[in-house]
Amino acid sequence: MKFSTKLTSSAIIAALIVVPLFSFTVFFYARTILRDEIINQNKGTARNALMHIDRILYGAYRDIRIIAKDRPIEEWFNSRNEAAAEEDAAELKEIEIDVLRSLEEKILLTGPWDTIFLVDSNGVIVASTNQEEIGRHIAEEPKSKIAYRFSMHGEVYYSDNVISDDTGRPTIIFAAPIRYEEGGPILGVAIANFAWPVIEEVLDNLTSPGHAHLLNKEGMVIAASTDHKDEFLHPSFASHPLVKKAFEGNTVTSAIVTMVETDVEVLAVHVLEEGFFSYKGNAWGLLVESPVDTVLKPIFKMAVNIGIITTIIMAVLVGVFYFIGKILSQPITTIGVAVKQIASGDLSARAKVTTKDEIGLPATALK
Repeated sequence: MKFSTKLTSSAIIAALIVVPLFSFTVFFYARTILRDEIINQNKGTARNALMHIDRILYGAYRDIRIIAKDRPIEEWFNSRNEAAAEEDAAELKEIEIDVLRSLEEKILLTGPWDTIFLVDSNGVIVASTNQEEIGRHIAEEPKSKIAYRFSMHGEVYYSDNVISDDTGRPTIIFAAPIRYEEGGPILGVAIANFAWPVIEEVLDNLTSPGHAHLLNKEGMVIAASTDHKDEFLHPSFASHPLVKKAFEGNTVTSAIVTMVETDVEVLAVHVLEEGFFSYKGNAWGLLVESPVDTVLKPIFKMAVNIGIITTIIMAVLVGVFYFIGKILSQPITTIGVAVKQIASGDLSARAKVTTKDEIGLPATALK
């Protein structure tokens, strides 16, 4: 085999080893960096979203107390007791109109709420933004009845995510006791159903390249981005390995997992709710999932491009090595021809080599 051929073959073998190895190394390293960056980004996005949700719900928790302490409402409930004794129905009706007007203002300026209603100490709904509720007994609304009982014992109450007895929509029920004076007897309870679409809007506005599910402490979906709203109260995430690990360890978790239902690999992050000030939350978790094929697509594309570019560079180098081999082997070939001529008896043969390097020395000796 000629020297130039050996040199070219060596370059080709080196290229076959170096190109795949280099491409794989760059791909693996870049994939790891991008994966970690996306995980950290999704963790930050999930934390911020949960903090935003907690702040919104803290505002509702604060607002129900403001409603319960609204002076016209306190005076009305106090007047109801006095009017019951004095049978002053006309004065009571006038105050009631003012209270209903006040509730209409509160539903616009606080919350946001689906409905607000006031329940007296006998459990009768005496005022509501939904006129059909007035006169009903709180026992007819089991979920609101729980809130009523807690607040009649002096607590400011909030539920987990429930289906409203009134509207049939997802909500959180907030309730606070009504007193005429601080430390006085509880005259009734202010109850409000939170407007749940506000929470769903937070998930729709996430910047993460994937989809989000807000989960209760049982792992059931209580809110999701618009394209996954049909998964409301879907229990499949209860057995999600990342969710189980997060709830058991009370920590933030992340991993690449394969979804059983779709057999698709996703980059998943699960963050737990922390609450905000006096609103302690309900131990919810936010699961953000980004399909691996989608988030790592730039890396796959980059790896292919690097492989193509590296192959082109190595092909050029093979050509260069072949050309260099031809140049280096030419003097040796010339010397070999001269040696054969001398061996056959032609002592006048000369090697026409003009180089002064190691190859040129044997040629000079033959002159």
